[in-house]
Amino acid sequence: DGMWKQLTPPRHKQLVLDYKKERPNFVVYAEALERTLKKACKYSLPEALVQSRAKEVPSFAEKIVRKWDKYNDPIHQMTDLCGARIIVQTIEQVKAVGEFIEANFFICEKENKEVLLGKDKFGYRDLHYIIQLKKDRAGFLGIEEAKLQTIGDRKAEIQVRTWVQHAWADTLHDRMYKNKLKLSTEVVRTGNLLAALMEEGDRDFIGS
Repeated sequence: DGMWKQLTPPRHKQLVLDYKKERPNFVVYAEALERTLKKACKYSLPEALVQSRAKEVPSFAEKIVRKWDKYNDPIHQMTDLCGARIIVQTIEQVKAVGEFIEANFFICEKENKEVLLGKDKFGYRDLHYIIQLKKDRAGFLGIEEAKLQTIGDRKAEIQVRTWVQHAWADTLHDRMYKNKLKLSTEVVRTGNLLAALMEEGDRDFIGS
């Protein structure tokens, strides 16, 4: 039992080997999800960028160590082993894509990062879903029976954001809020100002 409670080197090695065997299923999942979401955006949002991936083995190995207190059965507990991202131009388009996702997938969790922001933070306002496939929607989505069987009830994460939000999340947010060093008040203030300008740009885009 102690071995299960503590992440020993043999346990870590075994979990990584187990994920190497399991990962091809998540690759199938990621490819099916990307094809489905691209097809959904093709006519109404042709400029949307759709990306997907199965978590890489080194990333899985690192996350086990970092999150062991939360996930002691990571292959079954982690929800981001398959992930997809849709980047669109406006907040209205984010909402439209969100409506499509909610209509066609089983929603395990939905998080709107906008409501998580304090008054001193700006800009990170994407939609974030944890989903599972619905068997009765698979045909409509173009997911073949064999792939549906492979994917089963595995979970995936889908992010929907604007290009401005994407710029914020990939640069400012990660540098400011995931930085292990304590940032000066001036750096944080500057980052929040840039984020606020980005957010204003998003709103202006809708009005134009």
